Amino acid sequence: MLHRLISLTALLVLVACGGGGGGTPVITPTGSNLSVHLVGSSGDGVQALSLAIQKVELSGPQGWVTVATPNAAYSVVGLVDGSSATLATGSNLSSGTYTSLRLTLGQGSTAQLVGGNALALVPVASAFVIPLNLTIGSTAADLTIIVDPGRSVQPRGSTLVFAPELQAVDRNASGFITGKFTDSFGQPLAGALVTAQYFQAFGEPVIQRRVLTRVDGGYTLDLLPFGTACYAVCFPQVGAKAFDPKASPAFTPQAGATTLTFNASFNQRTDLGSASGTVTPVTNTAQGDEITLLFGAITAGGVPESFIVNTSPGSLAGNVETWAFTRLPAGSTYQLRALRRTWATDGIFASTTKFSEDYGFLAILNFTYDFFF
Repeated sequence: MLHRLISLTALLVLVACGGGGGGTPVITPTGSNLSVHLVGSSGDGVQALSLAIQKVELSGPQGWVTVATPNAAYSVVGLVDGSSATLATGSNLSSGTYTSLRLTLGQGSTAQLVGGNALALVPVASAFVIPLNLTIGSTAADLTIIVDPGRSVQPRGSTLVFAPELQAVDRNASGFITGKFTDSFGQPLAGALVTAQYFQAFGEPVIQRRVLTRVDGGYTLDLLPFGTACYAVCFPQVGAKAFDPKASPAFTPQAGATTLTFNASFNQRTDLGSASGTVTPVTNTAQGDEITLLFGAITAGGVPESFIVNTSPGSLAGNVETWAFTRLPAGSTYQLRALRRTWATDGIFASTTKFSEDYGFLAILNFTYDFFF
């Protein structure tokens, strides 16, 4: 519910964690084997993304340890629906808890927006630190790095910038939500964006995973960590059509209960509005902006909740940074949120969040809102 969406700027600043610096130690293999894989996410708006990955490190009991040096480029957008790229296999680590992953990029990353040309991709930093809670003990771990192209590639004039949304999950300690979506006539909804979301402290919704439905309307939201209550949320915008959003009941993956099936039928809407605006000041070379659209009340397991229904990167042209959402069902209450991440040279980022007020979008209304950081 919208009352949950209080300003969490101070809390979000604490998201940045990890550490950097120092040499990579030589360790004695005493723990279990570790595999490291790479997967993509929904490529909405991004047709292709190739990341030149130089090195993968983990921070644990003996500081930073190198677990992979692939020095290769990986096409990320196609790594969905069970596909993955192997960065390391059979690595041995000392037993203990590992709290950060550091991904170092080399030269040669590229990206292509839908309808655009392939361009060189400029990272906002040479390395990126991802918070972890990985315990290496008597069982094997499959650490999977999730790259979300649609939330990571940002247009800046004639340049594409990599300001990433990254996560890392132990696949062996995760579950998934699967299902199929149709319209009210029973026809499959292909290409609809589906997200897995959870609530942080104080009720802020956060996206854990994003996928697009397949040709038959089916989807799989995988890599949902054990112990985290997640919801499957879908606001179908397929072609020129838009539908009312829906959400599943809460699902908490755990050993012995790793799967939830959520099927749904959606009603099309024709009374549509839009929202757009600017962000000031514009991002610098070490920053990335993401605007999120929250829908005021979607029934999830019989309870109305506020969920994220879409995201938009800040798009920079000249000295103006813009964002936009289209095909929004009228008569509903929305909230806008702007998140600005600023990366340090060691790969750690800090974030600042700005919230709009609550608004009800009316039919055929083009609503504007400007964010000021």
